Amino acid sequence: MKSTFKNKKMHPNPSSSKLFFTPTPPNDSVIKIFDSTGRTILSKPFSQEINISGIEEGVLYCKILPIIDYCLMKH
Repeated sequence: MKSTFKNKKMHPNPSSSKLFFTPTPPNDSVIKIFDSTGRTILSKPFSQEINISGIEEGVLYCKILPIIDYCLMKH
């Protein structure tokens, strides 16, 4: 499947409280955040603003399913 979600951005990175995504992916997208061991830390329907304040610090991986991968740092 070829992505039509162009010029994607996640900011700020690193972040300590909220992440923002632009532009908005398709309506049926899901955001998943994983730790370095592959354990799912967060899984929820996508929104342009995600609160990560309750997540431990470290390098985390973010997927917007079904199409996008990001790597982020939480501090």
